[in-house]
Amino acid sequence: MYAIHNEQVKLTANWLNTIAIALVVTGLIVPAASYVYGLPSVPVVRSWIFIALSWFAGGVILHPGARRVL
Repeated sequence: MYAIHNEQVKLTANWLNTIAIALVVTGLIVPAASYVYGLPSVPVVRSWIFIALSWFAGGVILHPGARRVL
């Protein structure tokens, strides 16, 4: 019974960490790559920077949450 619980906890932590990585990629890496390669996108404005930092902060907050679950 303990092995099942341990695996469920690990899966939950892995899920939270995957969401954290997705938030960081969505918020920072994709817009930065779009800007560097000149792909058509929304022009960079102050609100874009705030939104990107918000996505990054969400990822940074979720990662320790995943560690805490373990």
